[in-house]
Amino acid sequence: MSHGFYVSGILPNQYSRFCQASNIGTIGETTLNSIFQKYAPVVSQLVKESYETALLEEIASYEELQEGIDIVTDARHAYDVVCLGARTHKVLRVETISKVDCTSAQKHELIGTERIYEYFKNLRDEYEVKIRVHCHDRNTSVNKFIRINGIDTESTNDTWHATKNIAKEIKTICSGPRYKEGQTWHPELSDKAA
Repeated sequence: MSHGFYVSGILPNQYSRFCQASNIGTIGETTLNSIFQKYAPVVSQLVKESYETALLEEIASYEELQEGIDIVTDARHAYDVVCLGARTHKVLRVETISKVDCTSAQKHELIGTERIYEYFKNLRDEYEVKIRVHCHDRNTSVNKFIRINGIDTESTNDTWHATKNIAKEIKTICSGPRYKEGQTWHPELSDKAA
C-alpha cells in the first residue's frame, strides 16, 4: 500500500481521505515522514540526472547550437509547468507551483516559466544553453515576460493552439446555403472540409 502511495503522485491529504472513504487503514504520519526522508534524496538525484540526460540529448540533436535550443512548455492541472525539448520531446524541467507561491492559478504558468528561464540561465556556465524558440499555449503573460525581459527568444504558439480554429474557418468557405454558392463558399472546396 505504501509503495503505491509514494509512486502515485497523490498528495498526503488525498491519500488520507481516500483511505478513510474506502475504510482501509492508513500509514501513520511519522512513518510516512520517515520513508519520505529516505526516498527524497534518491528521487531528487534521479530527477536531476534525468533532466541533465534529456538536455544533453536535446543539445545533441542540433547541428549548430549557437542560436540555442527550442522548447515547448505547458501548465498542467494548474500546478506543474512542464518544459520539453522541441526535438526530442523529453522533459527538460518541471516546475511545481503551489498556492503557497501564488494563490491565483492563472499566474502559475508565468511563475513556472520564469523559474524555467532562471534554471537555463544558471546552466549557461556548464552548457551555454540559450533558448531560441519557446512554443507555448498563447499565454499573454508568457509573451510579455519574454518581450519585456529582453530575452533573445522567439515566442510562438504550439501547433494545437495555433491551428484549432482552422477547421472551423475552412468549413465556412467549403459549405453554405445554395444562394451563397460562389460568393461566401465554393463547391470545389467541399471535399476539403474535415
